[in-house]
Amino acid sequence: MNLQSFYVKYEYPMTGDIQIDNEIKMNIDNRLNNFYSEIELGTPNEQEYSLEITYDKKEYKEYVTYILYTTVYLGGAHPNTTIETFTYKNGKRIEIMDVISKEELSKISNYVKKELLSHPGSVSDMIEEGTVSDYPNYRNFYYNDRGLVFIFEQYQVAPYSSGIIEVIVPYSILNF
Repeated sequence: MNLQSFYVKYEYPMTGDIQIDNEIKMNIDNRLNNFYSEIELGTPNEQEYSLEITYDKKEYKEYVTYILYTTVYLGGAHPNTTIETFTYKNGKRIEIMDVISKEELSKISNYVKKELLSHPGSVSDMIEEGTVSDYPNYRNFYYNDRGLVFIFEQYQVAPYSSGIIEVIVPYSILNF
């Protein structure tokens, strides 16, 4: 009889701000519950399922961003990694639609598309679809000293083998 086994490892920031800590902890709990639900539905096999959640912290001026990386393996050729950013300005969470207008998003989309297409081996169909001027395509972002950095998950703008891709949109392109 094959028994299903799994491995879970996670870490997340403890900022000391109860609201931020609770928001991120709730997100982690949802990810854990989704993973447990998935493995309950899965077919038992000899491969070990896994969930690993790590984070990174980016700071620039009054902005702090926590990037959660969730890597899940449920069988198949390879694990999948998703990301979610939690960006705060002076302790208040902001989303991309809070800082970028629809018109600016169109300009950003064109810039990002051009930047990605300039790389040898780029897949134009994936780039075209993954950079459409819709807020969900640009939901993962953080600020640095050069501009606004957009993070694209695996398969969003390139094949799995390209990994997670970041594109910096210089402040000179933006209206701030």
